[in-house]
Amino acid sequence: MNTTLWVVVACASACTALSALVPPPASRMWRVDTLELRRRRRSIEVLTANVRPAAHKPPRPNPAEDGQGRARP
Repeated sequence: MNTTLWVVVACASACTALSALVPPPASRMWRVDTLELRRRRRSIEVLTANVRPAAHKPPRPNPAEDGQGRARP
């Protein structure tokens, strides 16, 4: 029992130390992936900065209604 407890404690300590020292998988991106992500973010920034909103156009009148939204007789 005593040996089993020490083995469990040693394994738990090793796992804790490894998880603290090894970076998470998300940060291990390839260099090409990182460059592509930067390019994509930059292109989105440029597009957002240069896009002009469409001019607001008033709604087209419905020929079946008069000018105040009432149906014509």
